[in-house]
Amino acid sequence: MLFYELSGIGEELELRIGLQNANIKGTTEEKKVLKLMVSEETETMASALYSFARKSNNIPLATEMDIKTYQVLRLKDVIIGPFVTKVYNTAKDNLAALSNYGITQSKLDAYQLTIENFSKKRQMPKTGIISKHSHTVAIDLLCKSARNLMDEILDKLMLQFKKTQPEFYLIYESTRKIDKTGARKATVSDNVSDPSSPA
Repeated sequence: MLFYELSGIGEELELRIGLQNANIKGTTEEKKVLKLMVSEETETMASALYSFARKSNNIPLATEMDIKTYQVLRLKDVIIGPFVTKVYNTAKDNLAALSNYGITQSKLDAYQLTIENFSKKRQMPKTGIISKHSHTVAIDLLCKSARNLMDEILDKLMLQFKKTQPEFYLIYESTRKIDKTGARKATVSDNVSDPSSPA
């Protein structure tokens, strides 16, 4: 699960950085932008539904609505339509309760329009273009999420190798130490193989 999340964050970062550079050059890469837009808005809707479900102790709904942007991005285009439409319909059915979580009729209508634009691949309105600043903010948040996963989970998992695979652990530890220039000193893959892999 950890590596699934980290790889998902990496994929979203790659897409955002590419689109950020595309915006600088004046291009939109409409299909990618629309897919990112519908993925982002789906996470926003799902997050509100998740909070509502948790508060009302609806565990099945909370589990179903625990959705991140990168998870939607990983879906095939033909699957995204039905997937996000289900989220939209669930939000529509619970709109009155979702007002406490920042979801209004106008936001729901905007989400529906984004879904339609993605499904029909229509010309994207200028107001829908994701700005360079928006990418910058999102990239920063994604990096923080990745760092938190490394700090709170991966570092603790690696402690099991401190005694059994001390060389591997020391090399991993060195990769986590960032010098003052911000450059990594080494990478695990450049120095040692995964101790769980067969020799």
